[in-house]
Amino acid sequence: MLQWRIKQQAGDNKDDNGSNSGSSSDTTVTTPDDKDTTETKNVTATTPSGEKVEATVTTTKDSNGNVTDASATVTSTKAELSTDVVAKVVEAAGTDQVTIKTAVTDANGKTQYTVTTTAKNLTENAKLKVVAVDQTTGEKTLVNAKTYKVNKDGSITFDLPAGADYELVSTAEAKTVEKAALKTVKVKKTSASVKAGKKTSIQLSSKLNMDNVKKVTYISGKKSVATVNKNGKITAKKKGTAYIKAKVGKKTYKCKVTVKSKKAPAKPAPTTP
Repeated sequence: MLQWRIKQQAGDNKDDNGSNSGSSSDTTVTTPDDKDTTETKNVTATTPSGEKVEATVTTTKDSNGNVTDASATVTSTKAELSTDVVAKVVEAAGTDQVTIKTAVTDANGKTQYTVTTTAKNLTENAKLKVVAVDQTTGEKTLVNAKTYKVNKDGSITFDLPAGADYELVSTAEAKTVEKAALKTVKVKKTSASVKAGKKTSIQLSSKLNMDNVKKVTYISGKKSVATVNKNGKITAKKKGTAYIKAKVGKKTYKCKVTVKSKKAPAKPAPTTP
C-alpha cells in the first residue's frame, strides 16, 4: 500500500506566464494493493448563519479514475447546511453522489448528534423527512411527522434531540420505512374474554415500532356490548360478542371480544330463628 500527501497553497502553482493559478488544498492519497485510490481533501465553506466550517471529503476511485465512493464530514455548532458547503463538497468529491454527514457540536466541541444526507437530496424546494438510525442494527425510525423543505437558496436547517444519529431522506424513502414497519403489525391476541363492567385492551405486536406509525384507529363493531377508546382500552358493557378493530394505515386487524355476564352476588346465608 502506498500513501502520499500533497499540500498546495495559493501561489505555489504557476501557469506558463508565471502567474498564480492554484488554490488552497490539502490532499492525502492512499493506493491499496488492488489499485483503487482513496483521496482525502479538506475544504472550507460558509454555513447559512455565516459560520466557517471545514469539511473532510473522502473519495475512492478505481484504476480508471472513476469515483466509486464519496463521503464528507462537516463539523458545525449549528444544524444547517448551505449551498456553499454542498457545492464545495461536490467539487472536491468530483461527483454529486456524495454522502454528507454533519456533526453538530456544543460550545465545547462535543458532538451532540449527527445528520447524514446526500448532496442530491439538497436541491431547491426538495421535501425531506428525518429518520433516526440504529448504528448497531441499521434499523431506521421516523422521528416526527415534520417535513423539512430545502430553501430556494439550497440551504436547510434542522433542530433535533441530542444523543442520536439521523438521516435526512426523501419522502419516498420515508414511506418505505413506514411500509416496512407496517409489515410487523399484528394483534397479540385475536380473542379475549371479559366480564361485563370490566376492562381489557387490544394490544399490537411488540415488534411494531410505534414511532413509524402515524396513527392507529380503534373501532368497536358493537358498542352496546363493548366500547374502545383511542388508546385501545376496551370496556365491557353487557353479555355478547363484539369485534374490536385496529386500523393501521390501510390494514385492519380484529380481536374478538366475548363479554360474560356479571356474576350474581351470593345470597346471604339463611338465619336460624
